[in-house]
Amino acid sequence: MPSYFEGLKLIGSINTALIHLSTPIFILLFSFISKQETYSIKKAIGILLGFIGASILILQNHVITIGSFWGGILIVISSVTCAF
Repeated sequence: MPSYFEGLKLIGSINTALIHLSTPIFILLFSFISKQETYSIKKAIGILLGFIGASILILQNHVITIGSFWGGILIVISSVTCAF
C-alpha cells in the first residue's frame, strides 16, 4: 500500500484512479494463469465495460495530465499487489 500513496503524490488523483481501475483486469489475468477460474467472454466484456464506464465518469470535465512516470509505475505495482 505504500506504493499507492507515493504514486498518488507523484501523479494526482485522477490519473491514479484511472490506473487503479486495472485491478479487476489483473485479477482476471492471475486467476486465468493459476487456473483457479475459467475464462469466459462474458467476464472479459463485463470488466471491459466496467472499465470504460468508470473511465467516462472519472474523465468527465477533467483532462488527463502527463504525470511522473515513476508515479504511474508505483500505482500499477499497487494494482498488481491488490490483485493477489
